[in-house]
Amino acid sequence: MAQVSIIVPVYQVEKYLRQCIDSILAQTFTDFELILVDDGSKDQSGEICDEYAAKERRICVIHQANQGPGAARNHGVAAACGTYILFLDSDDMLDGNDALRILVDCADASQADITVGNYRRFSAKGVEVVCAHGFSNGVDSRTPAFRYQGFYLNGHLAFNWGKLYRKSFLQENRLIFRNYQLAEDKLYNICCCACCPCYAFTEQSVVLYRRTENSLTRQASSDFIKNWIHLIEAFSGFLVENGMPGDYYDVIAFHYFYGSFFIVEQGLRHGDDFRAIVRRIREYGQYDTVRKAMCALARGKYISAIPSLLRRVITWGASAAFSVHAYWLFAVSTGLFVKAQYQNE
Repeated sequence: MAQVSIIVPVYQVEKYLRQCIDSILAQTFTDFELILVDDGSKDQSGEICDEYAAKERRICVIHQANQGPGAARNHGVAAACGTYILFLDSDDMLDGNDALRILVDCADASQADITVGNYRRFSAKGVEVVCAHGFSNGVDSRTPAFRYQGFYLNGHLAFNWGKLYRKSFLQENRLIFRNYQLAEDKLYNICCCACCPCYAFTEQSVVLYRRTENSLTRQASSDFIKNWIHLIEAFSGFLVENGMPGDYYDVIAFHYFYGSFFIVEQGLRHGDDFRAIVRRIREYGQYDTVRKAMCALARGKYISAIPSLLRRVITWGASAAFSVHAYWLFAVSTGLFVKAQYQNE
């Protein structure tokens, strides 16, 4: 038995895997098991996992045919024996030798189901400043404002990494990962949120997140629209299947809203013709669920959950343009906003 089970899905990361594992083995908190799930890697990743397991008794390796990171995490959870679960991506690292101790102490002190830390991005250019979640312990976690801040404003609640999950909470609520091309971690965590967990927060950075140009969030995808819509449909299905009380339509509405932004962002990043971007926005607008969400925001619903006046205005204005099928205006104004964000990266 170990207090913490650390689960790392591994696929084609021989370049970074040793750094990830070494950051875990360097922790001052030692009561953990490390479960490396090799998801059918064709490079040397599987061999590296076995090499470490041969030298360290706390490491367990699972080799499986390629099934995606969601299935890899599910298999890791099924094999885990810890009180807590920590997910870490195989190209990232724990931030400092006390990261695990910080999370465990915070979780134990508050008896939290989900404990959330901050993180720092890093690349070949160096380590950036701390990306802060902005939450404090005792915050009301059952409001649209909490969900907007956590899933859309800063995104800390949407990530699998940087968190400590109580395993019994995951099991009792039958929480599993589903394989999607992107954002399967967001789906998992909004389902977690709907189960009304006790959250705890630490201001310490616990993860070093590697910035890479070929990450899934930066890649163009012809299936993005269908994937994005199916993902939130799965969340709606989860609510129905489990008889979840309460109104979570704010999560759905903002999900659809930011999907339209991502369509424009993907097109600009990859140099698409502007008319092609508008066509994709128009295609997105053909879905009834998307139109319904945009119309709700255009009428001002859930806008008060947004803390920044500027963001409220942008969200309302963009939703209003989308709702009346002014797709060119939407794409132009959204493109200007996205380009401004590029300058801040």
